[in-house]
Amino acid sequence: MVAAFVATRATGFSADASPVTSAAFAPTAGNTLVCALICDAGQVNYVPAITSAKGNTWTRATSQNGGTVGNLDFWTCPVVTGGSGETISFVYDQENATSVVYLVQEVSGVSLSSPVDQVLTPVTNSATNATTLTTGATGATSMADEIVFGVFGHDATSSRTWTAGAGFSNLASSGGTTSSALWGAIESRGVAATGTQTASASVNTGVGASIQISGLVVTLKGISTASPTAFFAFL
Repeated sequence: MVAAFVATRATGFSADASPVTSAAFAPTAGNTLVCALICDAGQVNYVPAITSAKGNTWTRATSQNGGTVGNLDFWTCPVVTGGSGETISFVYDQENATSVVYLVQEVSGVSLSSPVDQVLTPVTNSATNATTLTTGATGATSMADEIVFGVFGHDATSSRTWTAGAGFSNLASSGGTTSSALWGAIESRGVAATGTQTASASVNTGVGASIQISGLVVTLKGISTASPTAFFAFL
């Protein structure tokens, strides 16, 4: 089974309001959910846990400092119990964070027991009025069949429109327009050969010199399936 994008399931922005619960959605059992969290906290692991309404288990793949944007988190969750009524809920440290963006997507064909392969430490672009960020390269992927995610964060107090980088699609974004707002985006692409991976994205409005665009790359392994083999018995 080839690792593939299924759907964006939930997006949202919260400012000075914790806990946070998403709108309900209906994932398919056997698939995998991913969640990107972009927060203006200055420390890692600012969200201690994500809770599933159906008892599915979320695991943090990485929590990385993204400069002035704050933190970029990436979580995965194998869907054991699917169907309508699923939500995600989480709390965050309001003493160190004032706002958070969450982006939840569903994928199929991903390893359920050990999905994460490569993680790239966030790369930032702090040039005045920067509108585009291209990350560095991950290590070489261990499998030919993988799905690559790019996650991006950007401080902003007005609406932003994101554009996926070359070769990427399935873009989802969210953010706010309060004084403590930020914006985030997630994109993905499937690959069919091993190799290093990069991601890029652009936003419609540049920012000042003190504000950065940050980007993170995570790759998830597909389900390894052996090629069919014919066996012959000779009597």
